[in-house]
Amino acid sequence: MNIVLTLDYELYFGSETGSVSTSIVGATEKLLSVLDKFDIQAVFFVDVGFVKRLADFKSDNPELQKDYELITDQLKKLSESGHDLQLHIHPHWEDSVYENGKWNIDAGRYRLADWSENKIREIVASYKKFLERFSVTNNVFVFRAGGWCIQPFEKIKSALKENGVWLDSTVYQGGYQEDEARYFDFRGAPTQAKWNFEDDPLDPDKSGSFVEIPISSYKVSPFFYWKLAFTKLLDNPKHKTFGDGGPLPASKKWILQKLLLPSNTVVSIDGYKASFLERAFDLYQTDKPDADFVIIGHPKALTEYSLQKFEEFVAKYEGQHQFHTFDGLLEEGSIEKPE
Repeated sequence: MNIVLTLDYELYFGSETGSVSTSIVGATEKLLSVLDKFDIQAVFFVDVGFVKRLADFKSDNPELQKDYELITDQLKKLSESGHDLQLHIHPHWEDSVYENGKWNIDAGRYRLADWSENKIREIVASYKKFLERFSVTNNVFVFRAGGWCIQPFEKIKSALKENGVWLDSTVYQGGYQEDEARYFDFRGAPTQAKWNFEDDPLDPDKSGSFVEIPISSYKVSPFFYWKLAFTKLLDNPKHKTFGDGGPLPASKKWILQKLLLPSNTVVSIDGYKASFLERAFDLYQTDKPDADFVIIGHPKALTEYSLQKFEEFVAKYEGQHQFHTFDGLLEEGSIEKPE
């Protein structure tokens, strides 16, 4: 089975965004200590909007000049080492500014579809061109929507198609967020390993211009989230995230749903979710042996515990299964660009 490790390479979006040196660069270096040990390449979905904002503000803020150099140096090294750099778009950076020594996040237009079609075209084209400065060894053709907010796809599809972005890895089976500002609904997602689509990533179309390779998912009971909450209350250092910021707050309704009802979540190496990594993989081998096992993670959200679990996973399976990047899968013919 092909294993694809994907990382959303980004800061936090709450009132405290965290630092570039700790939440992005330092956290990524800790992950690389495991990847390098096993000679594994990963896919880094780069939050290009943030890097561009660093470029916009760095001339008047020496600290941002340093941040920009840290990130761009690391991106170049990642690409030179064979890792994929692909397109991750959090468009709220277009409205966010750096003032009085900190980022002021404006998440009022959080989804790409919240913007006009002309602005969407401008964002996609400029972000891809900017990322290509650093993706020296791979083609940029894969998209992951920020916050999983890919719907409604019809509004963004032309911009992606015009810029040669034809593979998506945003959807995960059963995913759902009803918060209006961060809405997505994948409860009707196909159960196929991958599929072509045109106007809706949940509606397979054999002649579609896009390919969906979904993030792998796993059904958890409310008990999982109770255990997760308990580990945070204990304040155990091994469960402390590498990042030093905080996320956008979740709604009370979302929290209650997770604590009271079974739900689907992504297969992830973030924090306590890494505890079910092996179980999820074993289920995929049984139920979907032809699928690509796509893992998601965020360097900022990794912990000593999750990194240990990931290393145990790699040590157990890397001799029997292959880790790939999306560009690698394209080169070997496992995925093909639609005609």
